[in-house]
Amino acid sequence: MNEATEKRDSLGRAAEAALDRAEVGTNLRELVGWQNVFLFWFCVLFTSAHLFILNVHPIDPWLFRSGHVAFGSAIGFMMFGLRQGRQATTVPWYDVVAMALGIACFVYIYVNLDGLLFRAGAAPTGWDVVVGLVGTALILELTRRSAGLALPVIAIIFLLYCFVGPWMPGVLYHKGIPLDQTFSFIYSMEGVFGPTTAVSSTYIILFITFAGFLQASKVGEYFINFSFAIAGRARGGPAKVAVMSSALMGMINGTSAGNVAATGTFTIPMMKKVGYRPQSAAAIEAAASTGGQIMPPVMGAGAFIMAEITGIPYTDLMIAATIPAALYFLAVYFMIDNEALRMNMRGLPGTNCPRCRRCSSGCSCSCR
Repeated sequence: MNEATEKRDSLGRAAEAALDRAEVGTNLRELVGWQNVFLFWFCVLFTSAHLFILNVHPIDPWLFRSGHVAFGSAIGFMMFGLRQGRQATTVPWYDVVAMALGIACFVYIYVNLDGLLFRAGAAPTGWDVVVGLVGTALILELTRRSAGLALPVIAIIFLLYCFVGPWMPGVLYHKGIPLDQTFSFIYSMEGVFGPTTAVSSTYIILFITFAGFLQASKVGEYFINFSFAIAGRARGGPAKVAVMSSALMGMINGTSAGNVAATGTFTIPMMKKVGYRPQSAAAIEAAASTGGQIMPPVMGAGAFIMAEITGIPYTDLMIAATIPAALYFLAVYFMIDNEALRMNMRGLPGTNCPRCRRCSSGCSCSCR
């Protein structure tokens, strides 16, 4: 292995952490000791339970989806800190309380399932309302920690609209909805546990597990090295590597930010090295990585929701997305090639690119 490949391997380990940061922000905890072990096995059991229920022993959708939300929230409160920029190594007591409250909401649904099937959103009891309020508040807080303020603020605005309707003008006017009916309806199969949670608990978790397996088996690193071997020596080589590696990485992670973190670590410095301006290097990487979320088979979460709402099989959506995704990456590739030709750019030296094999004296491959 040459020096450049060793450098990429070391950067690859940093890129794995950078990918997580890009997706979830700077409040992702790095747990140590027994809490880290507990989180690991909790995630293993969480995933195994989904695989068992989906493939071996189905249960009532209300229980399945509420359990998905409750135990998924527990994982979230272990992983995400209260504020950005604070990367704690332990789970504080208030997050343990939040985890317990989320699981308690699931236990309440499990115990009172028969009654909830008939009275949710119509004739709720006092405890139904309390559970709905607590469960909704926990989801909003976890969303704020993992995705920022935008989504919780939008959700709160729509929640407030349920109560301020009598004071709204024109077509926005309505008579108002009682608080007990609002939150018992939201925390039911018509709200939180509706189509979006159905997609998350049946499709998304399977593809995330698949993508995690591929990344843990170093397939992502292979994709990057493969791209460097194929396109690294072409004119504007690092930019073309960004396109190829983003397309390949998009097949297993389905996110634009994850693509930038995983591939940009290598391609942006090398693009600047061969003559690209920093702004151009960043723009090329962003444009290439954006296509990752439309690249089958693991596309963005929107594709799963699309399949659930429209009733179109996900396999059909993957087939339909193949040609547009290929055209997108081809368009970016040829634009980069034209720009490299106009600026008379060269590719990387052969010594900076991985070889397809240990070249012998009789080898005629392009690595030499």
